[in-house]
Amino acid sequence: MYSQKVGVVLSGGGAAGLVHIGVLKALEENNIPIDYITGTSIGAVIGGLYASAYSPEEIQNLLNDEEFIQASKGNIPDKYFFYFQHPNEYASWIRFKFSLKDKLVKNIPTNVINSVPIDFFLMEKFLHSNMVHSFDSLFIPFRCVAADVENKQKVIFKKGNLSDAIRASMSYPFYLRPLYLDGKLLYDGGLYDNYPTDVCYSEFYPDIIIGSDVSDNHIPPEDDNIYLQLRNMMMTKKDTSKRCDNEITIKPYTSNLLFDFESAYALIDSGYAATMRSMPEILKHIHTFTNKYEIQFKRQSYKQKKLDIAISNINIKVEDKNNAAYIKKTLAGKNKSISFMELKKRYYKVASDERIKFMYPRISSKSNDTIDLNILAKYEKPWYFDLGGVISNRPVNEIFAALQYNYVGNIGLKLYANGYLGRLYNGALGKIKLDIPADKPFFIEGTVCYSRWDFFKSSTLFFDFEKPSFLIQEDNYSELNMGIPMGTKGVLSWGGGIANWINNYYQNNNFTSKDTADKTYFNYYYFQSVIDINNQNRRMYASDGSRLYMKIKFIKGNETFIPGNIAPDTTKIENYFHKNWFYVKLFSDNYIKTIKKIKLGYYFEYSLSTQDFFSNYTSTILSAPAFYPTIESNTLFLNDFRAYHYFVLGGKSVTSLLSRLDLRFEVYWFQPIQAIINNNYKADFADPLVYQNIAGSGTLVFHSPLGPVAFSINYYKNAEKNFTFFFHFGYPIFNRKSLE
Repeated sequence: MYSQKVGVVLSGGGAAGLVHIGVLKALEENNIPIDYITGTSIGAVIGGLYASAYSPEEIQNLLNDEEFIQASKGNIPDKYFFYFQHPNEYASWIRFKFSLKDKLVKNIPTNVINSVPIDFFLMEKFLHSNMVHSFDSLFIPFRCVAADVENKQKVIFKKGNLSDAIRASMSYPFYLRPLYLDGKLLYDGGLYDNYPTDVCYSEFYPDIIIGSDVSDNHIPPEDDNIYLQLRNMMMTKKDTSKRCDNEITIKPYTSNLLFDFESAYALIDSGYAATMRSMPEILKHIHTFTNKYEIQFKRQSYKQKKLDIAISNINIKVEDKNNAAYIKKTLAGKNKSISFMELKKRYYKVASDERIKFMYPRISSKSNDTIDLNILAKYEKPWYFDLGGVISNRPVNEIFAALQYNYVGNIGLKLYANGYLGRLYNGALGKIKLDIPADKPFFIEGTVCYSRWDFFKSSTLFFDFEKPSFLIQEDNYSELNMGIPMGTKGVLSWGGGIANWINNYYQNNNFTSKDTADKTYFNYYYFQSVIDINNQNRRMYASDGSRLYMKIKFIKGNETFIPGNIAPDTTKIENYFHKNWFYVKLFSDNYIKTIKKIKLGYYFEYSLSTQDFFSNYTSTILSAPAFYPTIESNTLFLNDFRAYHYFVLGGKSVTSLLSRLDLRFEVYWFQPIQAIINNNYKADFADPLVYQNIAGSGTLVFHSPLGPVAFSINYYKNAEKNFTFFFHFGYPIFNRKSLE
């Protein structure tokens, strides 16, 4: 009886390749030996993991884990995303990144997703196998295939850095950036050999080949499908000819999308079932078997070679001869040697910075005592242009645009300016920000902002012909803030500024176009401190995560009141100095996972202001802290949701009807400790806890790539119109007000 060798081949096929895990599982359970393994693209990932002594169950857990799913979409895993580097939330739909030095074609993005998370994932999971130079010395001898498009040929990897080989093999064109190795730009191996049985045979000469094939054959191009046109121009038609006499091909059923890795269990089951159906034929060819105890012993012996890794040296090279100091100051820190888990936290801290385009890590070892991390990095293009706004059924439509310039040297510099143009809101903001990199980074930021709110022109609803209140607000402020991180999700900032706040209003609705409005000016300075801890999944209509926000503000200023011709009190007040006051605001917004498609949430807000009354009821209520219970309320002025001292309790439910379609219900109880009431046009306090208000909404929201498309029915208990309908596409997010 001669020694029989079995080679396993795993095809490319995107997320459909998760079936390969089920194939490997079925082969192991039936004691089928796997002597060699070869793969392309996703087949290279799964084959490489198996060749590195991961069991099918361990591979399943890895690729079904939320960290891999997020990495496959180009997202930094939530628990490692560094919120400190997250840009402020504005009404942007889309961002264009460009360099004035480059021609137009070089400013076109070449890949859909950020490659940093998947690059680090591969380095981490193949960390110890990367120390093995020859792929024949792995747990299972291994080969994988990439494509050299310049020379129109496939590249077979049999030695070197394992994670490099696998990363090159899975570099799907226009989705994941290609990889430079040995002077060659390498793409997904599926372009030239998506089912590499020929590689398995020519490299290992097995007696039997068992293949798992989920690669589609050559789909003809279509005149209105650019993806198929490009695919046909690049890909070589799959060779289906058999390489050896004993070759068995398993073709599991899959209808999965190319990059959808969220249906792992169904795909793995499909691969397992297809292999079990083929098992009678496989067993006809197998006469040498292994058993699970032999596999376990061999796997354990290989894993015992693994050592706890500490990084001794970090070497950083930045493309285009740029300065690497900005990255190194955060990544390397003061310690000469750091653990791998500490490295991971710091690595993602750097990668969360919007100035970083990519970082490619490579582990190397000169001895067991010295482990080097070599990073090839590239900064983003220096100019960003944002475009966005709001489209609505109400006259609150907005156009938003912003321009940003980034400079990276020993420190980071950001110059930012935005503008809003609309019927409700017109505003502009300028900002200069210095980011000081370090193990514990901090920033210094100067901001100037002008805002003008017109709640008169924007207040009319469909079917609402009542005369609205006249209110125009202007807000100008300049401030300087500094900040430091609080963990990975929080920011602590502090600073101060000066502001000029102007309100034009009538104290009742009995006015004509010939009347002159009352004016209240408030000139003041302030100091503030803010803690913002946020890991919610969206800037609007979140459905996962939590946010905790705390602000303390000191305000000192003087009020000037100039009455109009119909003011109830025509006494002019000039430069009335208000007593110093403190403003405290706290809110907590949280979502709880229940069953898969339903999330429950709860909301709490507390606000306290020690300010005194302004010259009349209207100016007092205008300056009072406000609660915004619904998205629509960001575009309304609601007197009954303003008070010096209040708390809010709220509940939410979010049902995911489809992957991007949610049905939301929200309800809020607004409780002023002492409501501010109108006492003959002067402000006064009501008895404690006498007045309450309730608001809620039911919203159907589609999360499009550009922004939310939402249809909502809103309820306000004490409003003249209890129910309103609000449709919007985009983000009703505006520049922050100075008093908030």
